[in-house]
Amino acid sequence: MDNMQIKIAAETNIGLRRNNNEDRFAICPSLMTAQWNDSYAQASLPDKTDGAMIVMADGMGDMNAGEVAADITVQTFIKYFSPGYMEPSVVENDDNGIQYLKVVSGTADRRIKQRVYDDPTTWGMGTTLVAAWIYNKKAHIAWCGDSRAYLYNPQMGLKQLTRDHLYIQELLDAGRIDAYHAAMHPGRKRITRYLGDDRQNVRPDTTLLPLATGDTLMLCTDGLTELLDDNSIAQLLLQYDAKPREACSALIKAAIEAGGNDNITVAVLHVDNGGIENASREKTEYAPFFG
Repeated sequence: MDNMQIKIAAETNIGLRRNNNEDRFAICPSLMTAQWNDSYAQASLPDKTDGAMIVMADGMGDMNAGEVAADITVQTFIKYFSPGYMEPSVVENDDNGIQYLKVVSGTADRRIKQRVYDDPTTWGMGTTLVAAWIYNKKAHIAWCGDSRAYLYNPQMGLKQLTRDHLYIQELLDAGRIDAYHAAMHPGRKRITRYLGDDRQNVRPDTTLLPLATGDTLMLCTDGLTELLDDNSIAQLLLQYDAKPREACSALIKAAIEAGGNDNITVAVLHVDNGGIENASREKTEYAPFFG
C-alpha cells in the first residue's frame, strides 16, 4: 500500500486579553524518528511502521499554574510516544492503540497530581487535553474538556469529532436547556472532566476515524471555537485547503479580530495522498464516541 503523505502545522497566540499563554502543544510528523516540531513539518508514513502525533493542552485559566499542568501533559505524551516506550502490542490493533492513549492520559493526570503534592503552590492546577495519533491511515483521538478535534473535507464539509466535557453540554444532551439559553447560562464554561482534577481520576473519551486523501484534521483550544462558528472555520479551511501553515495563521487571525479574549492554539494536519479512498469515506460514520 502507498505511504500516507501528510503535512502538519501548528500555531499559538496569547490573544488580546490574557497576561500569559497557558496553552501548550507539540506536533510530530514521524514518531519513528521522534521529529517533534513546533510549527510546520511534512512526512511520509509507511503503514503499520510509523505514525504522527498532535497533542494540545489548555491550562485552566482560573487556577494556579495552569501552564504547568498543560506542559506536564504535553511532555508526557512526547515521552510515551517516543521510540522505546511503546510495547509492540500497542500497534497490533486499534483497540490497543485507543487503550494506550487512555494510559498515557492517565499517566499525565497522575504526574500533575504528584506535582501538586510536591509543590503546594500549584494546588488546583488543571488542563484540558486533545490528542490525535495518526497511525495506519487512521486518527486515534483522545480528549478531556473543551479542546476539540474537527474533520474537514471539501466534499463533505466540517464535522466536530469531539463532544465537550462541559456542564452546559450535559444539560443540552439531556434536553434540559436549548442552545439559545445555553449561550447565556452562567455555568456554560464549567468543565466536568480535566487532567489534574483531585476529585476523580481522568476519564478521557476516545474516537477512531479512517483518514481519506484530501482530509484535513484540525485540533484547537476553546480560544478559537468561542469566537468562530463552524461555518467560519469551514470557509477558512476551504480557502487554505492543503495549506496547513496558512490555515493555522488565518484561523488565529480571525479569532483575534473577533475579540481574541483567550489564548488561541490551532493545529492542522492535511492528508496529501495515500489515505483511504473517498468512496470508502462515504460509508464510514464520522465519529463513534467511546467511553
